[in-house]
Amino acid sequence: MEVINPAFSNLEEYFVPFDTDTIRMLRVAFTALEEDAKYTWKIGSETLHTQTVVRSHFPVHEVVPITLIVEKEPNSLCFPDDDGIDTLTRFLYTVKPSYDSIFFDDFHGYLEGNPQDTFTVSIREKILLGDSFFYIKNLERDCESSLRFTGFAYRQMLFDGESVSCNRPKGQARISTDNVNEITITYTFGYGEDKDKSFVFKGVRK
Repeated sequence: MEVINPAFSNLEEYFVPFDTDTIRMLRVAFTALEEDAKYTWKIGSETLHTQTVVRSHFPVHEVVPITLIVEKEPNSLCFPDDDGIDTLTRFLYTVKPSYDSIFFDDFHGYLEGNPQDTFTVSIREKILLGDSFFYIKNLERDCESSLRFTGFAYRQMLFDGESVSCNRPKGQARISTDNVNEITITYTFGYGEDKDKSFVFKGVRK
């Protein structure tokens, strides 16, 4: 069972599906990996029968069981006792839908292709006059750019610089599914000498 955790309704194609038991946003797509089968999802009081289902508004700070039943013609030749029915239950936990995120920290690393040149990228929320603003520092060296999040999930986010400052970085950041302290940021610049050139930053939480 793969979980896609998009922030908004039209962003599934931009997010990489990943296996998780924790989500941040309230809209999730569940996909059964087995092809050409009969599917039965039990999510709360609902029963659904498509390979992929999308649901939202999971209760925050509660554990919700998600059950998938897959029925397929059994391979009785290799597995005589196989009845062709597999059942999997996973438990989904939703963290609070605020910007108190595992992304907000300092990550020390390097650009792919140049591991000897290390530097630190910082992602932060700042409160100014009662409003929240979000910043990323050092994608453009020694420069702090305000950000607009165009998609925000528990381990993935899409961002776009809000102005020409720092040459307007735009891209995707992803926290590793294997290690919550590892981040990969793939981005381009909208202005400057490196406009439209792709960069990949790999870092570790400090």
